[in-house]
Amino acid sequence: MKVFLLCVSLLTGLSPWALAQAKDWASEPPSFGTAKNRLYQVYTSHHLLRTFYCGCAFDGATHQVDLNTCPAVKDKKRGGQVEWEHIVPASRIRRFPWTPASFAPSCQGEVDPEGCAEHRAQGKPAAVSNPYNLVPSSGAVNAARSNRRMVEFEQTTGGRALCTLHFGANGGEVEPGDQRKGPVARAYLYMDQSVFWGELLGEGERALYQRWSDAHRVTEAECLRAEVIREHTGVVNLLVEGLCRPKGKVSSAH
Repeated sequence: MKVFLLCVSLLTGLSPWALAQAKDWASEPPSFGTAKNRLYQVYTSHHLLRTFYCGCAFDGATHQVDLNTCPAVKDKKRGGQVEWEHIVPASRIRRFPWTPASFAPSCQGEVDPEGCAEHRAQGKPAAVSNPYNLVPSSGAVNAARSNRRMVEFEQTTGGRALCTLHFGANGGEVEPGDQRKGPVARAYLYMDQSVFWGELLGEGERALYQRWSDAHRVTEAECLRAEVIREHTGVVNLLVEGLCRPKGKVSSAH
């Protein structure tokens, strides 16, 4: 097996470790705890050591945030620790009815609709650990966002701001800043399309996130992240890669 991985590595340009991890993740999605540990390795090896909302530097080995780069975070205890946030909240993923009936509409037209629905209904573990839905965050920011809905306020008076997040006056919703609306929207759209097969988002949500995605285009950093995650996990984000390729930002060679 080691010889085989080495040969494939030479042909693809991927390391044997990356090939083994990718095969394992794609065929048997890891637990959330294991996914976090692997993502630390991936982010460290590619120098992606900045938190998602605040852009704070962190150490991939100790998982500690450099608070000198994070003045907006006032809770120094939890704020000094990196946590992996689910952009689509884990509570929403787990609350979704993972039954064949939920996926029956998306399986219409398939050769075996019943088998298709049964298969898709087994997707909860993969959804919880999906690497495109996980981002490094200061623990204090992760706690503040919690499972609040991502929305767009008619006006931003009242509430409070934390880095690129604005919290509504009632505390139950949050709006990301313009620099994060695109990535947030594409995470929701990707999860809806590729993991929930169109059964996650309501029409209003889908329209809002599509508008955010259109208005805030993919960046080099977002394209690099998609390429790196695909390389190391074998999980593909066709939505982001499709937006990156026309601009030459993501290689199609892997």
